[in-house]
Amino acid sequence: MLQQVGQLLQKHVRSSDIACRYGGEEFTLILPETPLEVARQRAELLRQAIKRLNLEHCQMPLGAMTASFGVAIFPEHALTGAAAIQAADAALYRAKAQGRDRVAIAVG
Repeated sequence: MLQQVGQLLQKHVRSSDIACRYGGEEFTLILPETPLEVARQRAELLRQAIKRLNLEHCQMPLGAMTASFGVAIFPEHALTGAAAIQAADAALYRAKAQGRDRVAIAVG
């Protein structure tokens, strides 16, 4: 699963973007010079693309996977890069608390 999501992210990021595994099953995307609405749209596109992945284990389908996203923009939601990641993480946990498989925008 992680490998396929990683490959999907590589296909959908610009050369100026950074996509990395943040920990466990969490990924971080850094999208320089990206307005909030564009970042939200890209997160939604990725959420839908992840849902369409055909995951298998030992040639048995695993079913659809869901993904939740937290989106934060620097400097609108935070004044440092670390604070922006924390704001996005808080939005991610809000998306999970609201039922998962959704995109949530940071508050602030």
